[in-house]
Amino acid sequence: MAEARPSSEELPLTADLCEVLGAHAGDGFTNVYSWGGRPLYEVQFSGHARHDYEYYNKFLQPTVRRLLGLDGKLSIRDGNTLRLTYYSKDFFSLLTKRFGFPAGRKSHTVKLPEEVFTEERLAFAAVRGVFDTDGCVLFDRRSAYRRPYPRVSLHMVSEPLFEQLKKFLSSHFSLRAARYNHRYFIEVYGHVQLARWMETIGFSNPHHLNRIALLPR
Repeated sequence: MAEARPSSEELPLTADLCEVLGAHAGDGFTNVYSWGGRPLYEVQFSGHARHDYEYYNKFLQPTVRRLLGLDGKLSIRDGNTLRLTYYSKDFFSLLTKRFGFPAGRKSHTVKLPEEVFTEERLAFAAVRGVFDTDGCVLFDRRSAYRRPYPRVSLHMVSEPLFEQLKKFLSSHFSLRAARYNHRYFIEVYGHVQLARWMETIGFSNPHHLNRIALLPR
């Protein structure tokens, strides 16, 4: 007989789970709707159809399946919007009750659960999930630089998430972190720091990895 899967309240806090929590902080959405007089619980991740498809298809969806035994629906809307949708009360409860993510609009208030910062490896995984979904890898090609100068950047509107990430990342990297026009910005920059990022945090999103692979050595 197959061993029973633990409930969402009993699910161990692993690096994989922390990475999903980070992805939810970056790209996720939850809500409850009325469907035929009954509640319909929805968890959805929304990304870029071209840039994020491989990440959703080969990492995020299989990871959720392994953790929760759920199969989400992957679809493309309006040409370039990618959606991974789950209708699951258990997944909804995991995010909103156990880890305290708000249902509905969360972009200005979202933050990572403090539980992920109890171990460095868990925090690295959660931060990886945030940057996999909402971050970007840029190359500054101005003539002032002998070769393209890498920057790992993240823009957000949530002050709580900004403060968490700034506090944690500043203990491992030199950061540019600022607020402008009601938005927040964090950047890790330079070849040495990019190498350190890849050794400690890294990426699971192939779009970011493929860009880094193009950087001249």
